[in-house]
Amino acid sequence: MEKFGHRAGRREFVPVRASGVADCGAPLLEKLGRGGSARLWPLVVADGLASIPAELDDLAPDSPIDYCPFDTAFRL
Repeated sequence: MEKFGHRAGRREFVPVRASGVADCGAPLLEKLGRGGSARLWPLVVADGLASIPAELDDLAPDSPIDYCPFDTAFRL
């Protein structure tokens, strides 16, 4: 995972793509830009969302983060 820039004080959901697997078995995440109604491309190519809690500031590349993959989090 690259550095996630984040300002503490609000929860943020970021479009991400799993780009590999860490030695511990956790997915390595690639940030795909900022989502939003005017910027849909990151959501189109994403395979999930990362959730950055409000109490955290910027996250270093090796920081654990909540990851909601689309294929299991939103089954229809």
